[in-house]
Amino acid sequence: MLFTALAIMIMFASALMILMNLRSIAQDTVDAILHATAGGRAADRVVPAAAFALLWLLIFALCYL
Repeated sequence: MLFTALAIMIMFASALMILMNLRSIAQDTVDAILHATAGGRAADRVVPAAAFALLWLLIFALCYL
């Protein structure tokens, strides 16, 4: 029971930290996606860059659903 309460408190603290820094997390995600796609277009690696961008979008979306 003690471990469950500790795990729940850690989960809520993590969620609170994410919500407090949501703007910077979103900006960092957008920067990573833009950097990945720009590098892919310049090096003619469109498919791997698009896959990386979609992976970031998936991670970002799953964090908030």
